[in-house]
Formats: sequence, structure tokens, C-alpha cells
Amino acid sequence: MIGTIGPDVARAAVALRRNHPSVPAVTVLDTCMRQRTGKLEDFGAAIEPGSPFGTLLAEVFEQDPISHDWALCLHDTTPAAVVASLQAIWAEQVLTKFAARYGLRP
Repeated sequence: MIGTIGPDVARAAVALRRNHPSVPAVTVLDTCMRQRTGKLEDFGAAIEPGSPFGTLLAEVFEQDPISHDWALCLHDTTPAAVVASLQAIWAEQVLTKFAARYGLRP
């Protein structure tokens, strides 16, 4: 049976990771995303950089050896240009790989 995705899946993944920190982050995602279908936007704000689920995604899919400070996207004092740049990197480096791994539509 195929299920849909949404913010509840993101919350479940974050809770699973918190309760089982020794389990690899990719295993947590694989477990929570098993037999699910949908679009990236179905996650709503849960998929934003710096969110708890976003932190989990970055752990699995961020390939850059220099870790970005995704939480900067959440601060009102972060210049708009910095936020825009980080969000572009997020979409290219993290969300693209996440969507590809789980067959999510953009």
C-alpha cells in the first residue's frame, strides 16, 4: 500500500532520529519514506533549511565538505541576499537528491 507524504512524515522522522540517535540518518529517512509518494511541497514548511527535518536532510544529502549554517535562513536579521543564496544551494544540493532518492516530484 502506498502512502502519501506531508508534515506528519517529517515529524515522525525527526522523532525517530531523536529516539534512536545511533541509527544512521539515511536509515531513518528510508524507514519513514518507505512506500510513500508525493511532491516536495507536500512537506510544507517542514522541508525548509534549518528546520528539524531540514537538519536531518542536510545530514544525509549535503555533499559539500563545508557545512552550511542552514539556521541562518530562519533568522530575521540574516540579509535577504544570504537567505536567497542559501535557499538556492539547499534546492540544488539537498532537495534535488532527496527527491531523486524517494521518487518525489518537484
